[in-house]
Amino acid sequence: MSISGKGRIFSSPSLTDVYPELVDNQHVSVLKITIWVMLAGAVALIATLSISPGSVSPWRVSAPALLLVLALAAHLVLRYRGAIAAMRLLTVGGWALATAVSMATEGVRTPILLSYPMLVIFSGWMLGARYGVGLYIASSIAVIAMAIGQSMDVFGGAASLPPAVMALAYLVAMTLSVTMTIYLVRSFHQSYAQYRILTENIKDVVGIMDTETLHFRYLSPSVQRLLGYTPQELLAVPATHALGADAGARLSHLIRSRAQSLLSDGALPRTDYTDEVKLSRKDGSTVWTEVISSYYRNPDNGRVETRGVARDIGERKQMELALRELATTDFLTGISNRRHFIAQLDHELLRLQRLEAQRAAVLMLDLDHFKGINDRFGHATGDAMLKHFVTLMRRELRSIDTAGRVGGEEFSIILPGADLAGAQVFAERLRLKVSQTPLVQDGEIIPVTVSIGIAALGGADSDAALDRADQALYRAKKSGRNRVELAGVGGSVS
Repeated sequence: MSISGKGRIFSSPSLTDVYPELVDNQHVSVLKITIWVMLAGAVALIATLSISPGSVSPWRVSAPALLLVLALAAHLVLRYRGAIAAMRLLTVGGWALATAVSMATEGVRTPILLSYPMLVIFSGWMLGARYGVGLYIASSIAVIAMAIGQSMDVFGGAASLPPAVMALAYLVAMTLSVTMTIYLVRSFHQSYAQYRILTENIKDVVGIMDTETLHFRYLSPSVQRLLGYTPQELLAVPATHALGADAGARLSHLIRSRAQSLLSDGALPRTDYTDEVKLSRKDGSTVWTEVISSYYRNPDNGRVETRGVARDIGERKQMELALRELATTDFLTGISNRRHFIAQLDHELLRLQRLEAQRAAVLMLDLDHFKGINDRFGHATGDAMLKHFVTLMRRELRSIDTAGRVGGEEFSIILPGADLAGAQVFAERLRLKVSQTPLVQDGEIIPVTVSIGIAALGGADSDAALDRADQALYRAKKSGRNRVELAGVGGSVS
């Protein structure tokens, strides 16, 4: 296989340079374990050899010490420079240590040289094909130099096989290793590059997450367009980082309960879940996303992971909100339309039926002589008068109250928790406010008054309560307008 072929191995960056997500938390854990094993092994060898220092060569004592130094250096590099730098140090340092010990002891026949093919494969796969090829060339030169030196009795004892044969065996093993590594790296690069092109050029965010730690193992770069965070920033924190405390707790419980279901019954068919999640952007704003996810057991570690795609549905949510407002809101005044108001009235009636100790009142309101305002000043002024009245009414309402436009100039109000006496106090205050606050339109002062009927909310249906309030309103209009009447009780006149 040509080393300088189409892939331009020496000039191409390594896989981990192009795809840093390949070195994820799992690889870091394995790397840490490897370094600790090296440290423990080096200490054990030093302790064993120190028992009988006279029976071993100085190199056999110094080699474990050099291994200890290499492990300590890799630990520091991992902590301060990252996993990739630590892997490069271990690869180059391990090769240099094996070469030095081999040359100083048994030459080309040393078993330590069996690490050469493994180092070639490791460096080629984890650090890129050019690293594997470079290590292959360096190893070949070292093996040939050791074989020549051993044949000339420069170093090393006599081998059971001729040095040339041993060198040829090592070269064949390393050639097979580097050829296989280059083939696999190229194949992986081609397939993974297609995957990266797909994930990097779509607006949706692709992610893989460990359901136990709630840390992402992979996030596509499109997350920066969606949330403003880089993938590296979010890979370092739990997935709930972009959520509030309550939403994060709910999502954590949801994810872990689904994962537990998979652990309890691994034979369950694959299920795709669709959730709408409100996420926080880096700049403090929020965005609604639709997350489509599936759960599976990672065959490498047995842990449950979730793969998901998140897409921005902010425009859809705004459209849904706009449609909901169109369906529930009066287009002129901005308060509930008749259909939505009746639905709210039914909801309040059901609440009262569940809680017998609770009470509520319903009011019917009608602007007095509104037709005359339309006839004299025009419909534009009439519309302005309706909006003026609603503004005054809203100032008197509590947050738990509901107001709706149920007719042309007719309105209705639900007062939860209010009895008839309390509702009458509210109605009189609103009536007085309206009569004392005329509309000023084009420099002209246009007075207006309101008549109000009140009924206690109760009975089997909301229509009956509205009828009682409407009858009280009729009495207020018949009795001279600009007054408040209670259902079944004599009214009070302003």
